Amino acid sequence: MQRLIVGAAGLGIIIILGVMAIIFFSARSSLAEELDNAERALLVEDDITAVNNVSYFFGNEAVYTAETMNANGEAEWVFYQDEEIRERVLKQDSFERSQAENVVKERFELQKVRSVKPGYENGEPVYEATFEKDGRLHFYYMKLKNGEFIKRYSMKQS
Repeated sequence: MQRLIVGAAGLGIIIILGVMAIIFFSARSSLAEELDNAERALLVEDDITAVNNVSYFFGNEAVYTAETMNANGEAEWVFYQDEEIRERVLKQDSFERSQAENVVKERFELQKVRSVKPGYENGEPVYEATFEKDGRLHFYYMKLKNGEFIKRYSMKQS
């Protein structure tokens, strides 16, 4: 009887893990498909010749960000939301990602920053820097165009 109970519990755990894996991979494939759709939509634009590194940013506003090349051979950040381009920023006219990372490292005396992602908050292109310090996960936002501080917050890590 004990073997039957242990076997049923094991089978139950395997079924639960299988269902969770299916949900995870279907959600992941859906996001990958959405990123591909955003890339295809941007490539249709007359003055965009190449699209690289499309990512999804979910802040106050969900937006796709892409590094693109325009017809003049200039690198741009493109912010795409609700099937339209919200804003384009020439990379040469913006704060570089490495500069943003260095600002955060220096300000908080860090060796490592987890990530620096472009995004869109309150109608403005931003960088979101994520880092860990003192047992907390920190989010630091700065303007993509000039690195000016916008906001920051942190959460206790579990």
